[in-house]
Amino acid sequence: MRCYELGLGLRGAPAPPRQERLSSDPDTAVLAEVLAAAICHSTNWDRLRASVGRAAGDPEWFTAHRLAGLTPAEFQRAFGDGLAADSTFAGRHRLFTETAALVAAGELRLDWLHDAAPRVGGEGGIYDRLGRVPAFGRDPEQKKARILVQELCRTELIDPVDPASIRPAVEYHLIRLYLRTERVLPTRAEDLSKLTTPTTFRAPVIGRVRRAVESAMYFTASAAEISIPHLNQIEWQVGRSYCVRGNPRCSGPADPGKPCDETVLALADGGRCPFADLCAANADGSGLARLVEPQLSSRHDFY
Repeated sequence: MRCYELGLGLRGAPAPPRQERLSSDPDTAVLAEVLAAAICHSTNWDRLRASVGRAAGDPEWFTAHRLAGLTPAEFQRAFGDGLAADSTFAGRHRLFTETAALVAAGELRLDWLHDAAPRVGGEGGIYDRLGRVPAFGRDPEQKKARILVQELCRTELIDPVDPASIRPAVEYHLIRLYLRTERVLPTRAEDLSKLTTPTTFRAPVIGRVRRAVESAMYFTASAAEISIPHLNQIEWQVGRSYCVRGNPRCSGPADPGKPCDETVLALADGGRCPFADLCAANADGSGLARLVEPQLSSRHDFY
């Protein structure tokens, strides 16, 4: 019921704008999207994408062979302004160079650009190919692969023949939003209480939560009469800019450090969160506004 109510509120949402490509050279742009998605866990997507885009502005330097051999110091100089200087840095360098090496060796072919009819799903489709790459395949819920496919579509680098196969990309901003809007809730009271403070859960538990959010997204998109990528783009922005981890911005404005595009702002009546009138967390004393996404151990590089 909550999915249906919130989905109705999104009916008529304007189509998202075309995403700017990371390079004017299409082949370089595809490589840039792949490598940005490979290291996009637990980081600011806008800063990361801008950092990769600046490097990709030089197609002669931004090649798979060259990037596969970047030392940690070179990686820091090229992309450090888009990444947190924390314990995850070494792991990101490894994932980045490993993925670039697979592209350079031809083990990860990026020929989607030249395929007149690229397929997302099924055997041999883009998800299947990415599943064989460590940076993408370690996550049973395919977050990075799904983000990548949606980005390739938004930048019009691919036009898949099976758009209905594009799956939701469920990350922590969406989990937090779906908990607070009561579209996904734990069945046990003790688990609900744990979600009022940042608490680390085992990966299989978080996997079940992510799959529940994915199912709820299909119900919401159906009620809204919009595609999964369209819903994903709207709710990711709402989750990170309005339904923030600390004090949710139900009455607005959106977090200026994580701006929303104009199509999402068009849904925000008076600058408020687009879900403000329907979200139970916006009601005084509900307690839902204190819910936060479950934490995953930093040894996992896909959340």
